[in-house]
Amino acid sequence: MRGRERIQSSYLVLLSALAVAAACDKGETSASKSDKGPSTAATGEAPKSDTKPAEPEAKKEPAKPPLLDRLSDFAGRAEKSSYSVADIAKLMEEGQALMNEVSSSDDKEIVTKEPVKKAMAQLTALGKKKQFLGCAAKETEKDVSTCVDELFNLSAKLFWENEVLICQKAAELSIDYGTEKIAESDVCKVAAPSFEAQLKMVREKSAALADVDEKKWLKKRNKALAGAWKAFGKSDAAKSYWKAVGDSLHKYCSGVEDGELDVSSIFVVDKVLKALGGKAALGKLPTTSYKKMLKDRDAEKGKVMKVRAKVLSISKDGDFFRGQLMDSSYRSYMFVTSGSTDNVFEDSRVTLRGVVSQIQHFETRGGGSNAAPVIIGYLRK
Repeated sequence: MRGRERIQSSYLVLLSALAVAAACDKGETSASKSDKGPSTAATGEAPKSDTKPAEPEAKKEPAKPPLLDRLSDFAGRAEKSSYSVADIAKLMEEGQALMNEVSSSDDKEIVTKEPVKKAMAQLTALGKKKQFLGCAAKETEKDVSTCVDELFNLSAKLFWENEVLICQKAAELSIDYGTEKIAESDVCKVAAPSFEAQLKMVREKSAALADVDEKKWLKKRNKALAGAWKAFGKSDAAKSYWKAVGDSLHKYCSGVEDGELDVSSIFVVDKVLKALGGKAALGKLPTTSYKKMLKDRDAEKGKVMKVRAKVLSISKDGDFFRGQLMDSSYRSYMFVTSGSTDNVFEDSRVTLRGVVSQIQHFETRGGGSNAAPVIIGYLRK
């Protein structure tokens, strides 16, 4: 990315230099032409005054609004853009020019500001919009469909890998920053990114699809998207990303002290799971078991544990339900969930699946101690 920015900057500097050089050349040529004119002595004309006529004052260009204001304005107009390819191309040219200003800005934190994020997102959306409109212009249903399906695969190669890399690097820095980036991106979640708006646009603009059954056509396109997403999930980029998320959760939870229930960790882990896409994301993260946790709790915290057990207690606590489970081996588990608890009551048998955030201890009747993992996740009856 830095390489691209350097190339863009070099072109801008070169264009500026050429513009200045052209202006200078033009001025010198005019001066040389005036020097070659006939002298007054040769023509017999009266000498002309050396006083030069006053040059008209150059009009001052109005000052540009601040960059962040222009980015916000661009994002707003881009979001409401028409289906005209020419209009979209013009907007994209404007957006790229603004991004060039961002990359050359002295403000090193500018890329983290909201107007920049929105403008970047809209610039990407405009690019997709233009590509899908190109598909809509195809002459036959087969050509339209093939074009759309190829765009799914192209997105995997050009966009998805870069997006998950951004989320991965953010997760490696901190759990909070990683969660923020994951929440902003469709690609960093467990479910396939949505192309609903683009597919709807193709249906509306394509003459070739006018007599085609909409439900069947959309079903085939979503099947093609699912195939591209499944293939991407097996890529090194996707595997590396999910490993980074798992490592980040482990790093955070390993710092949570055992004993008293740590309320802040509940909010952090729940927020991460929601950003990733909910319970389906648990299948992408590293797993552990009660035996592994007993053997080396520091190594197993932050991993996913799944248990089948009986509900000993359950009660609402703010936005969460929490309580205690016991399995058939009389092992205890503490749970916290923001998910559905419909038809789950005391004495219900449930499946709990979630992230182990810490360990609590309970005294047994025999005077011993029972370790109970605190699991933040989801219940299923």
